[in-house]
Amino acid sequence: MRRGPGIPGAAPLLLHGEEQTLQTVQVDGSPLTPAQFTLSPATLTIAQVPAQFTAEVESVCNPAANSALDGLYLTSSVFCTQCEAEGFRRITYFPDRPDGRSFARWHDPWPKPSYPFALVAGDLAAPEDAFITRSGRRVALSI
Repeated sequence: MRRGPGIPGAAPLLLHGEEQTLQTVQVDGSPLTPAQFTLSPATLTIAQVPAQFTAEVESVCNPAANSALDGLYLTSSVFCTQCEAEGFRRITYFPDRPDGRSFARWHDPWPKPSYPFALVAGDLAAPEDAFITRSGRRVALSI
């Protein structure tokens, strides 16, 4: 991570996170003590960070207990993700506010998050059928 232009040197690092169990926090490979960070139900704040550093945060989320259907959750026997717009904070602690603290080299009026991904994992089945076109060609259908 690197402190953005105009951000004061004494500004803490604020990471958003919900419904997680924090395991460890490290800055540049050094474990932090509980006195060096503040944990609330919605944020992890590291009081002092250098201008450029590597932050490592290990936390545990519980998809089976996530009934909000936001972040990583278990539905029936399938794990799914829903991260728009703030669900990623239920997966890991992260500075997930793209509304002005990041930049782009082109003009884009809509801020973009840094977690555009999706996950669906489970015992998935693909119902299959076939369709015959007017010309008699057989087309396979699979969902």
